[in-house]
Amino acid sequence: MYGKTAVPEAVMQNAYGGTLSQRAANATRRRPSRGGGGEYWADTFKPHETVPANVRLIPVPCVAHRVDDAGNIYEENIPWKEFREHYHGTFRRSAICSGGPLFFDRNRRTACYGCDIFWSSPSGKGKRRPISMSDKYAFAALVMDPFHKVPQVDDRGQFQLNPQTQQPFTKWERCLGQGCPHCRSALENVQGRIQPWIMSKGHFTNLNAYSDRLGCLTCGGRATPDNRPVITTALWQCGNPACRQLIFDMGSTTATLEQIQGVVNKPYTCPVCQTTAYPEEVIQCANCTPAGQVPQRATIFDVDLQVIAPKTGDNEQTMLM
Repeated sequence: MYGKTAVPEAVMQNAYGGTLSQRAANATRRRPSRGGGGEYWADTFKPHETVPANVRLIPVPCVAHRVDDAGNIYEENIPWKEFREHYHGTFRRSAICSGGPLFFDRNRRTACYGCDIFWSSPSGKGKRRPISMSDKYAFAALVMDPFHKVPQVDDRGQFQLNPQTQQPFTKWERCLGQGCPHCRSALENVQGRIQPWIMSKGHFTNLNAYSDRLGCLTCGGRATPDNRPVITTALWQCGNPACRQLIFDMGSTTATLEQIQGVVNKPYTCPVCQTTAYPEEVIQCANCTPAGQVPQRATIFDVDLQVIAPKTGDNEQTMLM
């Protein structure tokens, strides 16, 4: 289901331009994942294994610090929050990294106790550092399902009581529908809550790969009658409006998709005008282009999502429907 609310212009503007898809791909460059666990957010959204949640992502203006191929730091506006987490496997405790965008350079990073432990620990074949480092991504998620107000319990199943009122602390839990015990108990409920949705790099990559298949925001189309994507890329060109030098013509290029993505998903320096910016994608829509309308790619902020997280072995895999 397509919505009418566009991503705020302040979120869309960047020194190097670029679409949400390009910036999402760039967010995972030069950021090696090294395990982790834990959280720093209250009332987080956690997808259920089997019961889909109805979710709408809300763009929130944030700034990320990136590092270009020359090692220079630049800012990028994004509609989600990024942070890095250290996790100590022995103590099972975690903390947010303060190493900054140059965290991967032990000599140029900013002060961080977690990084101190990480870099001072021996590594290599057969060795494992006691502390890990991993990237996390936080989205504002409007979970549109009913929620019940549920008493909190401790590890022993006992109510956690407020020492001043002697009443149980409460939390909001999403209703799971058929057979929900909270419905049978007639607990207080509300329709929908905004919750932070924290995800790993793997889930973040899956989410943005899904966005490439959402279709056209102008006409609402997703696929052609023969099940091909309604939106296709015609070409990639220089992001400078005064230049528009051709980079890839998708109808004639011999470059592979991997080679193309390696160029277009990061700031590109045009050999003609010397402007450094994300390449601009020129798209075609099977419905809009023949009708003389301007197509526009839908993003993950333009659609309603149904989300589950089935377990696969020892891990969870977020699935979107």
